[in-house]
Amino acid sequence: MVTSASSADEHLHNIQAVRRKVEHELKLNISVAELSPLHQQRLLYIPRMPPLLRGAFRVVFGDRTSAAYDVEEIEKRFPKLFGQPVVKIVPNSGGPVTIGKKLRIGVVLSGGPAPGGHNVISGLFDHLHERNKDSELIGFVNGPSGIIDCNYNILTSQSIDPFRNQGGFHLLGSGRTKIETEEQFAMAREAAKKCELDGLVFVGGDDTNTNAMLLAEDFKAYNIDTKVIGVPKTIDGDLRNTYIE
Repeated sequence: MVTSASSADEHLHNIQAVRRKVEHELKLNISVAELSPLHQQRLLYIPRMPPLLRGAFRVVFGDRTSAAYDVEEIEKRFPKLFGQPVVKIVPNSGGPVTIGKKLRIGVVLSGGPAPGGHNVISGLFDHLHERNKDSELIGFVNGPSGIIDCNYNILTSQSIDPFRNQGGFHLLGSGRTKIETEEQFAMAREAAKKCELDGLVFVGGDDTNTNAMLLAEDFKAYNIDTKVIGVPKTIDGDLRNTYIE
């Protein structure tokens, strides 16, 4: 019998789905049968990983960036960030897949819930632990106020797994606090230092990514080593550029 590539992929996907179901029953100490049919089906789904991210890769810096308009005003407001190069991820043939250094990465959900928020968290968690099993993912609770108040949880597979592929922002909660005052920035700096964050990931829309930019500018001005990253999450289509559809 000749098996097509598509049917073979489907068979492998089904095997992985059954394995995921068993893993969930063991890790969560609950029966998957107790969950709703929709919850069960979402848990069994395994997102496809871009081939580039499955193995070793490296970062390549490209051309200097600019703004689409109000260039002088934006450069004046963000003197530390403006003009940073485009960053590309490319395969690193023969390079190590693991990262020797233990990383501590913070993540925060902000603004209105949108699909994919929980899978950003689970993807971060999986990648960190595949590269170094001792790395930690720190979830700040109830939006940016969790950073200001240093209110967080150390995320584990037990806490993350029930939310894989699920909608909403229930794992961490969300909020719309804007980091604006000098006191708030100072408290955020202290939280980054206290948690020894190598990176801080904001998941949200235009307001959230503005928060991320302001905080990144502040961190650079005060020589805080934490790298700030914004992940676009919006149902409004208001975060568009050459690299975001």
